Amino acid sequence: MRDDGALTVPLLLFGMSLCLLFAITRIRIYATKNQDRVVRVEEQFRYFRLTGKALNPELEIAQIIALRYAGDDEFPALCQRAVKEKLNPADIRSAIKNWREDKMRV
Repeated sequence: MRDDGALTVPLLLFGMSLCLLFAITRIRIYATKNQDRVVRVEEQFRYFRLTGKALNPELEIAQIIALRYAGDDEFPALCQRAVKEKLNPADIRSAIKNWREDKMRV
């Protein structure tokens, strides 16, 4: 029985489609993780600029991302409260009174 390559092209296209889907997914994950790293560094610097101290390492990245919306006047206190009370990101966002818009996040 000869197939004369009848299945070769569809299998190659299917394999290439899977590879492309995997690549697109990985690229998006890398971009999101890179943005998270940038936000963490920005907020660490912001906290240092406002208080002269390092940001508490107990803060999780999800909490730091939620804290980036807080204005400078309430940011240090809210950081301490987030660690002390182990606030989740939704609670942090609801505690913010003076919102700081983030137009750079994709």
